[in-house]
Amino acid sequence: MLVLYPDSGMSVSVLSNALWVASIRETAQMLAAPFQERTTGQLVACPLTATRFEGRFREQPIRGAARFWIDGGVCRGHISGDNAFGASFNAYPQRDSAMLAIIATRADAQLGRAALVTPAGAYDLRITPDGQHQVRFGSGHTLTIRLS
Repeated sequence: MLVLYPDSGMSVSVLSNALWVASIRETAQMLAAPFQERTTGQLVACPLTATRFEGRFREQPIRGAARFWIDGGVCRGHISGDNAFGASFNAYPQRDSAMLAIIATRADAQLGRAALVTPAGAYDLRITPDGQHQVRFGSGHTLTIRLS
C-alpha cells in the first residue's frame, strides 16, 4: 500500500508478506497521522484513571476493562476485546487478541486522536464532541466507547 500526501510531500508505504492483509490502507494512514498537521480535533488528557469502558458496536452494547499510561509523552492504553467488537475479528485468519492497543498520535499526554490497533490493522480513533471515542470502519460499522 502506498499513500501519498502531495501537499506536504509525505508518503507512507506498507508492505506485508502475510497470507491475509486487511485494513492496510487504514494502517498506512494511521502511520502518517503523527506527522500531519496537528491543529484539528478535540484534545483530552490521557485518561490515566480509566479502568472500564462501555459503548456500542454494530448496535450491540459492549463493555470491558481499560488501562492507560503515558510512555515517552504518548498516551497509550489497552481495552479488552472479550465482547462483540473483539469477537468480530475472530473470523479472520490472524491471531485473536484479548486486549486491543490504543496509541495516541501526539506526544503531549493528550488523547484526541489515536490508533486503535486490532488484529486486522490500525484504525483512526477520535474523540467526539460529547467526550466519547469513536472509530468508523470501512464496512459502515462504528465503534463508540466511553471510558470511566
